[in-house]
Amino acid sequence: MQSGAHSLNNFDLLRLFAASSVMLLHLCDHLGYEVSTLRVFLDPFPGVPIFFVISGYLISKSWQRYPLWRQYALNRVLRIFPALWVALAVSLTTVFAAGFVIDADPLKIWLWVAAQVSFAQFVTPSFFEGFGTGILNGSLWTIPVELQFYCVLPLLLAWRPLIWSAGVVSIGACVLLVDKSMALPGGIVLPWQATLLPNLYMFAMGVLLARHFEALRRILVGCAHWWLLAYIFAFVFARRFDVTVGTNHPNAAVMLLLAFLVISVAYTLPSLSTRLLRGNDLSYGIYIYHMVVANYLLEVEVPSLWLAIASTLLLAAASWWCVERPALALKNVSLNRATPAT
Repeated sequence: MQSGAHSLNNFDLLRLFAASSVMLLHLCDHLGYEVSTLRVFLDPFPGVPIFFVISGYLISKSWQRYPLWRQYALNRVLRIFPALWVALAVSLTTVFAAGFVIDADPLKIWLWVAAQVSFAQFVTPSFFEGFGTGILNGSLWTIPVELQFYCVLPLLLAWRPLIWSAGVVSIGACVLLVDKSMALPGGIVLPWQATLLPNLYMFAMGVLLARHFEALRRILVGCAHWWLLAYIFAFVFARRFDVTVGTNHPNAAVMLLLAFLVISVAYTLPSLSTRLLRGNDLSYGIYIYHMVVANYLLEVEVPSLWLAIASTLLLAAASWWCVERPALALKNVSLNRATPAT
């Protein structure tokens, strides 16, 4: 979920697609709308894996060009936390606006707030069980995963075989751990899907494509249509034999084709994002606000899909213009300029 200054590639457009896909599926599921037809078009392109591949690609390029720990950490903080903190304030405002009373010990509430503003957004306390879906903003489980990616990336790039090894270990962890949970002190339950291990293989694919981009340029730049055909064929074939695809943790072989497709799309008709988005990136806002809107509408018993979409887009635009863009202006290194299209 990285952003940055505008450049000649389609990463902003890809992020917008991924965030919109997650939003539409979540809103339809939770607001009670039929989604079978929509899933035919969106299931082959799961939003979270697309985000993880883009993250691995762009952040590794940024680190390779400017391997400075202080600037690296500052850029990550500026991208993630200002908008996230504002979204938390908006989330709590919707709780109070809906007339929901939080019945819990003040210490537990403050501990939950501390988790939300730091690195444990997966924490889902019981005192929100009666509000909306019962989880204030369930989509945020990917934020701790991203933060873990940021921490291990410099280590992976320090020794190239580590990237391959981490990917292999992650594939095994995905099979064994993704549906399990671990109890932590204080009654906190950590779902394994919110940890580094089951997700690292997707991030590592983006890192590897970044490391070998020049060698792969001829089969990536301007070749998205061929990768799309190959990926759709593999996806249909996998579905035919009950191979796991279309989820947040897809089969590794099919996921690799999706990773190639994502990076190829970024450098096919690379001015498309420029013409359509004009450098604006609402993807992060869409991602962090759509479940806030869904929970509020469920609580006030107005489960309107169109109102949910419109409200999410309005909040995302406000987040971009008022919070994210000013924060990103403080960055000295733009991720989107990491690799030229030509």
